[in-house]
Amino acid sequence: MDTLRLRTIRGTNLFLCTTIITSLGALHARLFTCHPLRGQLMNFFRRFPLIGGATALFAACPALSGPGNGLEVNVSGAAFERIGTPAIASVPFSVVNRGSASEFVARCGSRVMAALDRWNGQSWIQYSGDACIAIYTTAPLEVAPGASVAASRSVPDAGRYRLRLGAADAATGGFDWSIVSRDFEVR
Repeated sequence: MDTLRLRTIRGTNLFLCTTIITSLGALHARLFTCHPLRGQLMNFFRRFPLIGGATALFAACPALSGPGNGLEVNVSGAAFERIGTPAIASVPFSVVNRGSASEFVARCGSRVMAALDRWNGQSWIQYSGDACIAIYTTAPLEVAPGASVAASRSVPDAGRYRLRLGAADAATGGFDWSIVSRDFEVR
């Protein structure tokens, strides 16, 4: 903020004028104010780049057209028992495409890959990711509109969990791991 002293045309009174320079990318706005509304104009032009920046960010947001908008992860039950030695619960689930375009999910061979989140009492934290041995294909699995794919995930510890899937809207796109199931219990 630069401060200038200017003489008025009619006399020798000095006025304090304020130059406000704000920038947002290549946009620069310069305003000289010597007016009683100086404070209001200054506040407006200070906020103007914020409003413009927020509008640009929201306009570029892919939330309504991003991957997985039509995908739904259905877990077949609300609670699963661990059995065997070591005790492991098998959690069956299905991925259904309710959208009007094909969606792609992460896979390992013929298996749908799913990360596992655990509830810690305050928030969801990643409990386990998913891995694939290099001899299996990791090419995205296409789920056509109206189609479903069945899979399962092993869970070794008791607790409250949810599944998280990787989805993309194109076979060559990167995966967005935000498609989640409802939560379930493992005992």
